[in-house]
Amino acid sequence: MEGFMGKNKGSLFVVVILASLMLMGITVMGYSQQHERPPRITSAQVVIDLIIEDITLNEQCFVVVKAKNIGLSMVPDSVWTVHTPDSSGIYLHINGKGWGGDAIWHFDPAKNLQNPGGIATMTSTLKVTGTATINATIDNTGKIQESNETNNQMRKKLTCSAGNSTTPPSAATPIRKKY
Repeated sequence: MEGFMGKNKGSLFVVVILASLMLMGITVMGYSQQHERPPRITSAQVVIDLIIEDITLNEQCFVVVKAKNIGLSMVPDSVWTVHTPDSSGIYLHINGKGWGGDAIWHFDPAKNLQNPGGIATMTSTLKVTGTATINATIDNTGKIQESNETNNQMRKKLTCSAGNSTTPPSAATPIRKKY
């Protein structure tokens, strides 16, 4: 018995400590007193989070949308390599009516949006005359699994006037989806 104990003292010590912690109800490495399975890493733990950072008008009064990856993970390559009618993109509404948009792979061929902190800009062919409320939604088809799916939209009132193509940033109102 002494040969066994001498050889495995370290292992026995670890087992005793783990057993003591479990008896006290402390979870150890995903296992609790009830011997739960260790936590699985699922795609829900991916930390991609795309947002609309701003909506403005350029000098010709076309709508310009700035998107950003505020998450901690990279957007998958498939966003740029798989081209289908429902590819993820930015979709615009003007005064509550659907207008259209553009796929991420098309307006961001350099994959600027792929990395955490990455920013990409989409200049649309939607021209504002006078004042309009623009709603922009990123990942409008829900193809990208994100850590927060409720912050993908922004609504902003824009006015096209000679020499002044944007409104102050305070006019932007993020839209939160309710599930």
